[in-house]
Amino acid sequence: MGYCIGGTLLAIGAAARARDGDERLASVSMFAAQTDFSEPGELAFFINPSQLALLEATMHKKGVLESRQMAGAFALLRAQDLVWQPMVDNYLKGQRAPLIDLMAWNADGTRMPWRMHSE
Repeated sequence: MGYCIGGTLLAIGAAARARDGDERLASVSMFAAQTDFSEPGELAFFINPSQLALLEATMHKKGVLESRQMAGAFALLRAQDLVWQPMVDNYLKGQRAPLIDLMAWNADGTRMPWRMHSE
């Protein structure tokens, strides 16, 4: 079972095993895993040559893509819920957001090696 980039890696691993004649995997399950990168969906809003060049340079210099950079792009996909409303509630109304498991999980990101993103 693979989720998100883990599902993408699972698909790559399963394909490599099948290519090599390894028949131990009968099936795989993937959730929110992208395998066709020709259709990036709404993430295409953040993908253009200058943005990719900036990310490549930053990742190459640091060796990783910081989790906050990726989280920022995903937050902007749901900007009303994950950016603007929390800002209004916190800064304008003085209301703290309720602590929920999903937001803690969402904040627990992984720094990804640049080669994983670039190659």
